[in-house]
Amino acid sequence: MNKKHLLWLPLLLLAGGCFWGNSYREVANYDLAPVKTKLPAAVKFDIFRNLSGADRRFLYRRGNEVFCDEYNRWLSGPEVLLLRSLSAAMPDSQVSGARLGVTIYRFVWSDAEAQLGVEISLSQNGTTKVWNKVFTSTAKDKTPVELAAAMSDCVEQMAADIACALDQKKK
Repeated sequence: MNKKHLLWLPLLLLAGGCFWGNSYREVANYDLAPVKTKLPAAVKFDIFRNLSGADRRFLYRRGNEVFCDEYNRWLSGPEVLLLRSLSAAMPDSQVSGARLGVTIYRFVWSDAEAQLGVEISLSQNGTTKVWNKVFTSTAKDKTPVELAAAMSDCVEQMAADIACALDQKKK
């Protein structure tokens, strides 16, 4: 091979990468649907912690393996999404003496099932109730839009659970 051919080799390799490389894919961002359940009283928020390992990327679980989706993301981290959703579910009335804290320990999909695992702490009138619960919802199919809708349903279930606990505390 002569020297002229060696000069063309890097150019051909570079051009080949442009033609046969991965195509560009836009990152899609998702948000939770607005919560329909209204809390019976406004509460003060304590710390909302995220111990789930989830960040803005969608997480999928298969057995003991967890996979991140680099192309489908949440607008914010799970703790911010839940805080915002519950804030929107509060009435416009004065804030009660109740305090609500949430620790997220699961925010993932397993097959087509959204799983939201939380520890909820509700303090009111000098007593504190703490409970753990995993809310689940099955997506119609495994598209990111349906998976986001299923996670929104889990948050709706959580809001209903908190509303029920607030109603019990008022009595």
